[in-house]
Amino acid sequence: MNLKNSVKIAVIAAMLAVFCVSAHAAGNSSGYAWSENNGWSDFNPTGAGVTVYADHLEGYAWNENIGWINFANTTPAYKVVTTFTAAPTASVVLTSLGNITGSTVLATGTATGAGIGERGFYWWIPPTTETHFGGSESGLLPESGYGAGNFSMTITGLKPGNKYHIKAYVKVGGQIITSDEQIFTTATTGATGKTAPTVLTDTKNFTVSGSSITDVGTTPVNVYGFVYAKHTAPFTGENMPATGDMAYAMWDKAPVYQGIKFTGAIKNIPPGKWYLRAYAHNTNPDSSADQPESLSYGEDISFTIACTPETCIPGDVNGDGKISMDDEMLVLRILDGIPVENINLNADVNGDGKTGLEELGYILQKAAGLR
Repeated sequence: MNLKNSVKIAVIAAMLAVFCVSAHAAGNSSGYAWSENNGWSDFNPTGAGVTVYADHLEGYAWNENIGWINFANTTPAYKVVTTFTAAPTASVVLTSLGNITGSTVLATGTATGAGIGERGFYWWIPPTTETHFGGSESGLLPESGYGAGNFSMTITGLKPGNKYHIKAYVKVGGQIITSDEQIFTTATTGATGKTAPTVLTDTKNFTVSGSSITDVGTTPVNVYGFVYAKHTAPFTGENMPATGDMAYAMWDKAPVYQGIKFTGAIKNIPPGKWYLRAYAHNTNPDSSADQPESLSYGEDISFTIACTPETCIPGDVNGDGKISMDDEMLVLRILDGIPVENINLNADVNGDGKTGLEELGYILQKAAGLR
């Protein structure tokens, strides 16, 4: 055996960062150790191996990058000293996971045995299998009690929609004993506004009231209010200027609680037909731009802002801020004697205070590009 490749004990200690090595009744060992600097080491290679004695290790392990590792060299003399401790008599079981929200979980465990000085839980999210990045962990989360018995803890600070791995643990002296692993996924419910607002309008101001947040969701609500546009299902987002959506944002009530009601006054809305709904947004950002897991809306309502003499467009019979076929059809219904509602009297073309043939002719001329 070539001992030139053997390494001193300092290198051995650096290599044994992660173990998967077993010692058998006869003292022989098997398995592997991993080091991020040197790679895998085989403790039972062909023609060699490592023997475990009561006070030291002897033999050779093979490392894929640095060759043979001698565990008990003669010249210079060194060896790996072993110390054995009795197996712990304590154990712990993760008995249940409940009350799971987007940011919390209630974990319950049961500890048995003697000498238990600390007990608690810890969670982790493994790195992705594709990139091996992105993992996180909580570290040990001790609860206030000690000794054998049932114990529980509400773990906070979790993120919505994530899959968590969790174990219970107990400490006996300097040793940590853990339970089997369990997996749970946090909720993804966002804030919701299920009560449609009541709309009151006049020619200058616009007031909405009666909206409420029926479920604050899984993380704090940081903004809420109303969003409105000329199209159905108005929304708030990065493309609002291009789509014509406008938001009336509010954040003056804190903390926001389930069932909270809010009212806002939106001023200087141009004449026309509008659609509006309430919205609320949680603090956690989603990975996608439209924020489906943290942004929710109430139901659509529609309303019309009538124009004033100063802002009205002649021929805009329905008051929606433009001249279209809708105005033409409305005038035809009037001329046919069919009752109509919500006529914009400020659309009068010739100043006679009526809606009739003059308005119809004006509308047709506008449609033909003659005016």
